[in-house]
Amino acid sequence: MDILPIGWWRLPPIVRGGAIDRYWPTADGRLVEYDIDEVVYDEDSPYQNIKILHSKQFGNILILSGDVNLAESDLAYTRAIMGSGKEDYTGKDYLPETPVIKE
Repeated sequence: MDILPIGWWRLPPIVRGGAIDRYWPTADGRLVEYDIDEVVYDEDSPYQNIKILHSKQFGNILILSGDVNLAESDLAYTRAIMGSGKEDYTGKDYLPETPVIKE
């Protein structure tokens, strides 16, 4: 049995014969299986690899450089903590588009 070196945190991918990798690591090192059924987008930008995968359970999932960032299913959580778009900024201060420089 091989001993893993100290500091090794990523698990090797689990291959079960699918054409699409269904296993993605979390920020805390766990391996999560997603029900991926389609690769919507997969391109390299000058800065990172960008993938959008479709999951039956989570909808479209954004993966940047191998890290899961956002899924369509996260919108319910986001709306819950943001107030469901019912913000009213009437009478509130805001930053103008062009900064005002006072001399």
